[in-house]
Amino acid sequence: MDRFFEGRWHIFFLFLIIFFWGFLRFYKVSTIANFAYDQARDTDKIRQIIQEKKITLLGPSTSISTGRTGYSTTYFGPIYYYLLIPFLWLAKFDPVGPIMFTAFLGILSIFLLYLIVERLTKDKRASLVASFLYAISPAVIEYSRFIWNTNFIPFFALLLFMSLLNFKKDGSKNWSFASGFLCGVLTQLHFYTYFLTLFAIIFVLFLGRKKKPVMSLVVYSFGFILGIFPMIVFDLRHNFLNSRSIFFNLFHLSDYSNESFGFSLNNLVAVVNGIIVDFIGVKKSVLKLILIMLVGSGTMLFLLDKKAKKRGGIIIFLLFWGLLSSSIFSRQGGVEKRFLLPLSPFIFIFLGLVFSQLSKKRITLILSAVLGGILVFFIFRNAIKKNFITQPVSLGYCRENASLIIKEAKREEQTGVKINIANLADLDRRATCFRYFVNLTDLNILGLEHYPDADILYVIDKKYGWDGIVNNTDTWEVYSFQPKVLLKVLDGTDGVKIYKIGKRKNG
Repeated sequence: MDRFFEGRWHIFFLFLIIFFWGFLRFYKVSTIANFAYDQARDTDKIRQIIQEKKITLLGPSTSISTGRTGYSTTYFGPIYYYLLIPFLWLAKFDPVGPIMFTAFLGILSIFLLYLIVERLTKDKRASLVASFLYAISPAVIEYSRFIWNTNFIPFFALLLFMSLLNFKKDGSKNWSFASGFLCGVLTQLHFYTYFLTLFAIIFVLFLGRKKKPVMSLVVYSFGFILGIFPMIVFDLRHNFLNSRSIFFNLFHLSDYSNESFGFSLNNLVAVVNGIIVDFIGVKKSVLKLILIMLVGSGTMLFLLDKKAKKRGGIIIFLLFWGLLSSSIFSRQGGVEKRFLLPLSPFIFIFLGLVFSQLSKKRITLILSAVLGGILVFFIFRNAIKKNFITQPVSLGYCRENASLIIKEAKREEQTGVKINIANLADLDRRATCFRYFVNLTDLNILGLEHYPDADILYVIDKKYGWDGIVNNTDTWEVYSFQPKVLLKVLDGTDGVKIYKIGKRKNG
C-alpha cells in the first residue's frame, strides 16, 4: 500500500484540491449566485435559441458602444450562448444549469493548470501549490460562480497554452490549427484576449519548431477564421458593421465616456495591484511585502537557473507581455478585474515556477512554507468572506419574487389580460431577471416597448413606496402606465414590495 501511494501521492492531493475547489464553487449557487441584468439577458437569449429557434451570429453587446449614426452597438461572438445551450436545456431552463457548467469548467482549469506547471517544472509539488493557489483565488472563485462571457476565458486560455506547448514539442499542423481555433474562440468571448492571439502568432512563427513557420502560421490562420466564423458571416452580410463599430467605438472612448484607450503607467500600476489584491487575494501592506519578497527571491533564482529558464522562460515573456497589454484600457482611472481574466491563469503558473525554485534548497523551502502559510490563511479568509455572501441581485432573490408575480397573475380569471413588469429596486428598470422566469410561463407578458399597453403592471420596489410610484417621472416603464390604481401589495423577499397596479376606469 505504501509503495502504491509513493508514486501517486500527487494524484491524491490534486483530487483533494479539486474536491475543495468544487465545494467553493458549487456551494449554494442555486440561491446566492449573481443573476443581474447581463446574466438574465443572456440566459433569456439562450432560451429563445432553444424554444423559438432564433439562431444568432452575434453574442452579448459590449460596454463600449456609442450608437452613433452609421455605427451600431459592438457585439462579441455567439460561442458563449451555444456552449450553454445543452446545460440550460438539461436543467429545464433553470439558470442553475449554465452556472454549474461554468463552475465545472473551472474544475477542468485547475487540472489543466496542474499539467502545465508540471510540464514546465517537472516538479509535482510546485504544480500542486500553483493549483491550490488558483483554487482559493478570490477573483477566480467569484467569476466561476455565475455566467458571463468573460468567465470562460481562463479555461480556453489554458487550452490554448497547452496547444502551443504541444505544437512546440512535435511541430504538428494540427496543434497550430487548434491554437488558431482557440484564439478565435477567445476573441468571441472578449476582445481583451487580443494579446493571447498576438502571443500565439509570435509563438508559432518564432518560438515553436523552426520547420516551415510560415506554413504553420497559414494553418493557424485557418483555425482562427473557423473560430470567429459566425462573426465573419455576420459582417459579410451587413457591410462589416460590427468590425467598423469595434474600431470606431474603441478609438472614440474618451469622447463620450469616462473610459480611455492607450497604455499608461497608472494603468500598469492598477493592473499589478488588481492581480495582487483581487486574484492572489493579498490586501494588507505587510502581506504584500511578504508576497513581493517571496516572488522576488524565487524569480531571481529562476533567472539564474539556465535549465529552468529554458523550460519556463516563455511564461515570463507571456506574463510581461500580458501586463503591458492589459494596461491599455481604463475606466474611471482604474482597470476592472474582469479584464485581467485572460492573464489570470498565467499568474498562477508563474507562482508555480517561483515555488519550484524556492523549494530546491531546504532553507528557502522552510522559509517560503512559513511565510506562504501566513499568506494562504488570509487569502482563504478573504475568499470565503467575499464569495459566500448573497449577491445583491441573486438567482434565489429573482426566482422567489418572480414566483410571487407568476402566482398572483395566474389567479386572474379573465383571459387575455396583458401584464408587464417594472423594477425600481435597482437600475434594471425593465426587470430582466424577474422577466426571465415569467417568460417561461404561458402568461401574456408584453414586450419591453409596450408598457403603456398593459392592463396590469407589477412594480418591484424597495424604497419608492406607493406615493413615489404614483408621482414617478424618471422611469418611463412606470410613468407611461396611466392612470394608476393600486390593486394589491405583495410582500417579497429581501425587503421587496411588489405593487400590483391596474388602470383607473374613467367615470
